[in-house]
Amino acid sequence: MNIGLFDSGIGGLTVLTGLIRKFPGHNYLYFADYANLPYGSKPYEHLKKLVLNGLNKLRADGAEIIVSACNTGDAVLDGRIEENFSMPYYSIVKAGAKAVKDYSKIAVITTDQTMKTGVYIKEILKLNNGAFILQKSASLFVSLVEEGIWNGKMADAVVKYYLEDVKRWEPQVLLLGCTHYPFLQFTISSFMKDVVLLDPAEKLLEELERVIPPGKGTSKVRFLVTGNVERFQTLVNLVQHHPLGNGLSNTEISVEKVVIREAQQEGAL
Repeated sequence: MNIGLFDSGIGGLTVLTGLIRKFPGHNYLYFADYANLPYGSKPYEHLKKLVLNGLNKLRADGAEIIVSACNTGDAVLDGRIEENFSMPYYSIVKAGAKAVKDYSKIAVITTDQTMKTGVYIKEILKLNNGAFILQKSASLFVSLVEEGIWNGKMADAVVKYYLEDVKRWEPQVLLLGCTHYPFLQFTISSFMKDVVLLDPAEKLLEELERVIPPGKGTSKVRFLVTGNVERFQTLVNLVQHHPLGNGLSNTEISVEKVVIREAQQEGAL
């Protein structure tokens, strides 16, 4: 099966590597819109066009299903777009909401744009209308991850800066509402102590067991990258030595530079 994913950078690798470990032997197409990193600070309408660029490119290159590897991308895809897209689309935001639905006091950390849409609050309350929810943007987490700073004094300081008031609120669970954030999971867990951390990708992978057939053999990953391909390749190599990246170690990988033309940017689904 040809499985498509999209993100602005390396955050979606936390979803991709989980897919490869759980469903080996498939072909994975990963659109990395590195020229427009980060997505989380972009204006809503501009961001929607960027996300559609990625989806159209994945479809044109043979993806049979789309697995969201970007919470912010999910946040700007309204129901109309999802319902009318011409192939199955699996939402990481909806999976995240399902993962925390049984908790009563829920903290969610996201990017700026995801928080502005309120999508996590809406999706969680659909499933548990009595939940107390604290939502906070932690936008610098993305910059840390893209710089390869996943632990150490700087990571500790930034995590404390963003999460100190969240910790005082004493949530039962902290949902990592951006695919970049699991790279900081050890640092976040050390600071938040006994709070349960949940990565929406874990629930998403569970749901995909009903969709993606069992496979075997070597997986193939084709990265379609806008912007600085060399920098992206360097980070992919770095991720391979991180516990989250061990699914890439026995995988055939190719990296290609792509250019989205103006005509494509207005392309319809």
